[in-house]
Parts: sequence; structure tokens; C-alpha cells
Amino acid sequence: MSNRNEAAEAKIQRFVVTDLAAAQIQFVDLINASWDTERIVLTFIQKSPLNLPPGAEQDKIDGRVVTQVAITWPHLVRLRDLFTRMIESEGQKVLWLTNEALGKDEESEVEEKSEK
Repeated sequence: MSNRNEAAEAKIQRFVVTDLAAAQIQFVDLINASWDTERIVLTFIQKSPLNLPPGAEQDKIDGRVVTQVAITWPHLVRLRDLFTRMIESEGQKVLWLTNEALGKDEESEVEEKSEK
């Protein structure tokens, strides 16, 4: 078998293991970023609804960290490019759906407020 075939076969056999707890999709309200010359740390924070532990005092807690992710600068550039492609592909549809959901009355109110 040639090296090319072995490499292709090795790729086919690779897979990603999913931790069920980590695979839960959660909405976040805030993303905090901190960085240095080597990496960026993104902290995803959920303000509401809070899934507080038993006995926690809601009035003293502003939010909870859903997850933190560390990426390198090259990864950040690739994410930027991915987000740009997503916006270019779906941006007009998203704006149209948002305006449809607001309806004409709410939409005109938003326009009036932005003109002031």
C-alpha cells in the first residue's frame, strides 16, 4: 500500500469522541475575551436563565460561566474568516427574518428611535 493510501485510510478511521455533558447546546449572553501573544481565552457567560446550584442566592449572582475556550491567533483568524463567510451567506436572510418577526409597527418604531 502506498503512503497516500495509508494516509487516506488513517483519516477515514479517525473520529471525534463526544462527552454528552460538553455536547449540550446552551445560549450565552456575553463573551469575554482575554489574550496574550500566544493565545486568546474566550469565556462564554449566561446571564439568564440561570441554572443555579441549590441554595444559591439569585440576587447575588450576575451570571454563570458556561464554558471557556482557548485558541491560538491562527485559529482566531480562521474563525474570523468563517464568521465573515457565514454573514455573507446568511446575513440578508437573517435581517429579513428579524424584520418580519418585528412586524411593520415595531420596525418603524425602531427606525424612529434610531433617527433621534
